[in-house]
Amino acid sequence: TLIEETAVAQDAPITGSQTALMNTEMGIEITLPESWSENSQLHNSAELQAAEAANNLYIIVVAEDSPTLMRFGLPENSERYRALLKDQMATYEGENPTEVAFINDNFATQYEIRGSLTGGTPVIYLHTTVVTQQRYYQIVAWTTPDQYEVYRSELQTITETFRETDS
Repeated sequence: TLIEETAVAQDAPITGSQTALMNTEMGIEITLPESWSENSQLHNSAELQAAEAANNLYIIVVAEDSPTLMRFGLPENSERYRALLKDQMATYEGENPTEVAFINDNFATQYEIRGSLTGGTPVIYLHTTVVTQQRYYQIVAWTTPDQYEVYRSELQTITETFRETDS
């Protein structure tokens, strides 16, 4: 079943050494392979930001706890977040849902979004929306299409390590 497949994927270890990237104020963390490092230059309002710059791999986590968002469901909020991302792209080539339905026992929805940035650089975003008791989160990982094919499972595994630490 989908739930069992997701649970198995969550248990997939990141090979080699790894480190937790935490935001203690927000009570959240993700686990990164040793080749990754924190990078505070990716997004001006992200709670967590990291990169593996040598391979053009990036990930951010943005928390959203507006009471307005809680009036909408996970599909609606995910669609709104993805629309904001698409609006920032120079060209949009489409999106496809993945089979992710849960991240650490929280409901989630995930899409691959393809297109290009201003200047023509092709990009693939792995966009995940997670809802918890406290808030909604956007976990956005991205890279070039060539790198995405090589590092897709690593980006997926990092995304699936996301968790709230104060619950």
